[in-house]
Amino acid sequence: MEFQRARTNQNREKRWEELINSTIELFHKIPYSKISLTKIAKNTSFTRANIYQYASSKEEIFLKIILKYFVSWVKYLEKETLNRNNIKLNDFINLWCKSVKRNRELFHLFILLKFVIEENVKLEPLTAFKADLSLHMKSLQSVIKNCLPNLSDKDVYRFFNAQYYFAIGVRSVSDPNEMQKKAHELSNSDYILPEFHDEYFDHLKIYLNGLLK
Repeated sequence: MEFQRARTNQNREKRWEELINSTIELFHKIPYSKISLTKIAKNTSFTRANIYQYASSKEEIFLKIILKYFVSWVKYLEKETLNRNNIKLNDFINLWCKSVKRNRELFHLFILLKFVIEENVKLEPLTAFKADLSLHMKSLQSVIKNCLPNLSDKDVYRFFNAQYYFAIGVRSVSDPNEMQKKAHELSNSDYILPEFHDEYFDHLKIYLNGLLK
């Protein structure tokens, strides 16, 4: 494919979508650390030099991917909770756990966000990312409030933060790759790897019961 400079905002968005889709395709196949701008360019009409007109690092592309995944997560929860403002607590927690497990790649990237991705981007794209993410977080907090109307706005915010901490923590130990599984087996460790849904559910239920007292 031949690269042509985007001359309108619509064309620029298409170029970004091309970069994002290529990067997601690689992310499904190889570890994050193995992805490079050169590999991203191979599946697009871009050369590596062309990519620099849009992003100065792969991390800037991954910020866009995180936003794409996050918006998808919000829309899923909005759809699944539509007209369910009287949902039972256990049903809400089950749905939340299902949504997080369904968005495995998003939470994989959240694990990398602070100390890998954000460390390798410039101020302007990072600021834009945080502003956009904040807007979508408000939509997600609205979902929580609609389902759990007895929570104060402050407690909705607390739950949102807590579920994030729990998801990152449980996700990081419950979903090892093949090499990590093998190392765990060979180590003869008596540590039992947790099952994500059950462990995450228990953490959320304990926390929400505390907030709803």
